[in-house]
Amino acid sequence: MRSAVPLVLVLMVSGCASRPTPINPYVPPEAMYSTGGTMAAMGGVLGTAVGSSMMEKDRSPNTRKAGAAVTGGGAALLGAAILEAIEVEKEREKLFALYHAFLRRYYGTPAPEAPFREPPPPLPEIPFQFPEDESPLGGKDAKP
Repeated sequence: MRSAVPLVLVLMVSGCASRPTPINPYVPPEAMYSTGGTMAAMGGVLGTAVGSSMMEKDRSPNTRKAGAAVTGGGAALLGAAILEAIEVEKEREKLFALYHAFLRRYYGTPAPEAPFREPPPPLPEIPFQFPEDESPLGGKDAKP
């Protein structure tokens, strides 16, 4: 058990650098959650659950101390996963801002800080009527 904990921690730390390759080549890898962050979140939830069950009143004092340590370690892992999620969210906001700026530039809409443009003219009225027997709405579209 004691040799498995450092091994798992080393694997999680090494997994922090590995990120899945996005399908879209324009999405940077920093905008994807890392494998280590996901493992840290899972380990944090598991650690806090196991530690809290070890701290029950019917346990020995040494087991309760160990449970407090496991709960603290789980909370630390959860904190690390939350920090990574915050950093990924910042990268995604940058990506979305860049994407929306590209769309504004490509389609020619004004930037948010630009003055308003004149609205387009209203659509012209199309002067046609179907004969009642050929009407797709069964004559309900005929004007009175």
